[in-house]
Amino acid sequence: MSAFYQLISAMRRSFLLFLVLFFSVTGSHAVAADEDIVRSTVSQAEELQLAQHEIWLALLHYKQETVLRRFISQADDERFFLDEQGKFDPHAELVASIEAFLREPESSHARR
Repeated sequence: MSAFYQLISAMRRSFLLFLVLFFSVTGSHAVAADEDIVRSTVSQAEELQLAQHEIWLALLHYKQETVLRRFISQADDERFFLDEQGKFDPHAELVASIEAFLREPESSHARR
């Protein structure tokens, strides 16, 4: 993986760590199952519209097309994304990133 993608991956981890810490402080303090934590974190991210936040869009190199007004990432390597629609869907990529970060990893891609 190139140094550029490693840097972006590190920035993504930092952003997600911030999200997890933020949600753990502001969220419920009750002990919940992993699935409940993931659902709660995704729900809070959606309420805050984090998929549209300029930092998230910048981390994943999203640019908004002028004609269709949809987002498309400038990253061309399919290994960069966790969701198969991640190149075109910031929300799907955010949800996939949160899930990968909070669940037992099938691979360490989200945590590298």
